[in-house]
Amino acid sequence: MLKVELDFALLEEISDGIACWMATRECEDRMIEFVQCYCLPQLSLIGISLGYFVLAVALWWAGILLVGRIFRKEGFAKSFLRAIRYPSLLLLLCIAGFASVSTLELTEGVAASFRHVLVVVVIAAVGWFVGKVLSACYQFFLKKVLHNGQPQVARRTIITQLLYFYRFAQFVLVVLTVSVILMTFPYIRSLGVGLLGSAGIAGLALGIAARPILLNLMAGFQIAATKTIKIDDAVFVEGEFGRVESIHLTHVVVATWDMRRIILPISYFIDKPFQNWDAKNPEVLSSFFLYCDYTVPVEEIRKKTGAIIESCPHWNKNLWKLHVTDFSEQTVQIRIIATADDTPTGFELRAYIREKLIDYIQRMYPQALPCIRYKQ
Repeated sequence: MLKVELDFALLEEISDGIACWMATRECEDRMIEFVQCYCLPQLSLIGISLGYFVLAVALWWAGILLVGRIFRKEGFAKSFLRAIRYPSLLLLLCIAGFASVSTLELTEGVAASFRHVLVVVVIAAVGWFVGKVLSACYQFFLKKVLHNGQPQVARRTIITQLLYFYRFAQFVLVVLTVSVILMTFPYIRSLGVGLLGSAGIAGLALGIAARPILLNLMAGFQIAATKTIKIDDAVFVEGEFGRVESIHLTHVVVATWDMRRIILPISYFIDKPFQNWDAKNPEVLSSFFLYCDYTVPVEEIRKKTGAIIESCPHWNKNLWKLHVTDFSEQTVQIRIIATADDTPTGFELRAYIREKLIDYIQRMYPQALPCIRYKQ
């Protein structure tokens, strides 16, 4: 009996082992079937999707090399292609992204989310692309203006107009790009339709709120058209003398002689009077006064002044004069005028003449310096 019981126990162990082996073999078969039916197709789809991106980068790189060989000389075409290099890469990657989303077996919600993100990136890339095109055109025309040999005033006028219209185009581009991106969101699109339904009230409120901005924009167009101020013009505003350093869409920066900056709204130059010393011709008539004693030899001073002015590199060789314009009970007032090409040069000219005349009078006619006489 004991032997029979042992045989039955052995048989039970053998059957359990066979059942466990068969369960393990079935699990392995299911894993192989899962890998063959699901993982391998998905991995192949992922590989194809990555291949799209590799192909996009390869096409971009081949295009860069081909265009670089075609346009070897520096010029507008080379600078233009250099500017759009990276925006074009982003657009090609977006196209590869759309192809990948169509290739991958994604759920409808996930695919829609990816497509929306890609649409936003494409709109931003197009805005970037157009912005780079504007920048390349601006730089090209700016270099052309700087080297065309035109007079300084005409050159500064064109530069001012170019700069303003370039910045205005950039502003419009940013507004349009952001607006189109926002309109891809359904809630914001429905909000926009609702605002259009009440366009009268919304337009009135928006006009009141944006009145300062609109005034400055319109003033900028007026300044660009009428050439009221230009880049590097010498102006006298708010009791300060300075030069127009930059003109923006809404404000103008004036740099003073002591390196301060006066920020003025661009409408200031439409609404308020100001002095523009370079409006038509940058040439200035520099003048200053010399106070001497009645014993001063005017003719000798005139001769010496002429010699000093003619030896000064800041004089433009156009005009100089010396006159006795007034006198008081103690001194004689002598006015000296001389022309210079622009305001900074005129300042240097005045300083040069003063220094030389003071030295000359001190050495040759010290008695002609102002003095007070007493009689006993």
